[in-house]
Amino acid sequence: MQLKDFQLRTLSTLRDFFRACVQYKKPHLAFSEITVEKFGLSVPYIPAPELPDLPYVCLRLPTGGGKTLVAAHSVEIAAREYLQTDEPLIVW
Repeated sequence: MQLKDFQLRTLSTLRDFFRACVQYKKPHLAFSEITVEKFGLSVPYIPAPELPDLPYVCLRLPTGGGKTLVAAHSVEIAAREYLQTDEPLIVW
């Protein structure tokens, strides 16, 4: 299935975020860099309370925007860019 332009841009930003997480070792620094780059300002990063050093983001898509399809593609991005593995464990 062919992804739409906004879905591709969403996944590209997620890829950039995970790459920055690997580079900086801290998700809040990565999030700050990516939001400044994409939006021109640093958006506050809110970590998951139980997992403060694990990247935690929400991808916002419109109703009917293919959230399940984007989520499925995001698994490969997280595995490759952040976990750096070809065999991730996924809990859906």
